Amino acid sequence: EVYEKAVALSPNDYQITVAYGTFLYATARPEDADRTEEILTLATTTEFPTMSQAFLQLGTFFHIVRSNLEEAERLYEKALSFPDGNNAEVHLWLGLLYVQRGDLEKARTSLLACATIQHDTLLPIYPLAFARFLQKYPRAGAAEADAKLASTYMMVAETCAGQQGASLADISLEPWL
Repeated sequence: EVYEKAVALSPNDYQITVAYGTFLYATARPEDADRTEEILTLATTTEFPTMSQAFLQLGTFFHIVRSNLEEAERLYEKALSFPDGNNAEVHLWLGLLYVQRGDLEKARTSLLACATIQHDTLLPIYPLAFARFLQKYPRAGAAEADAKLASTYMMVAETCAGQQGASLADISLEPWL
C-alpha cells in the first residue's frame, strides 16, 4: 500500500519503482504477476544513469514467472550494457538461462564471468554455479581439466560460504544445475 502511494506520487522515480517491483517479485504472489511486470517495466523507462538492476529484475521475472527466455535474454543483455551492468548476478542469470536453453558454450562463458568478476563481497553462489556447471557439463576431451577447475571453484565457494557462516548445502541451483 505504501509503495502504491509512492509510485502514484512519483511514477518516474527509479529507486521507488525498482524497489516496489523487486518487493512484488520477491513476494511471489501469482495475483501480483501482472502488477509486478507493470512496475518493473515502468522502472526500466525512468531516466537513471545506471539502470541495470531494473533490467535484471525484469529479466528474472520473464525468466522465472513468464518462462519467456527470449525476452529474459534481451533484458539481461540490456542490463549488461549499463556501466554497472557487468556484475556477477546478471552473468549468473544469463548463464542459467543458457543452461536451460542447452547452449552450453554460452553458459560456460557467462558462469565463468559470474565466478571471476571482482566483488566487494563474493557470494558463494557465484563460484558454486560455475563449479556445478563444470561438474554437470564437462567438455569432451577436457573432462579432467574441467574436474580440476570445478574442484578449485568449489573450494572458493566453500571458503566464501564459511566466511559468511553459511553452508553450500543451503544454496539451491535447481532446476538448472
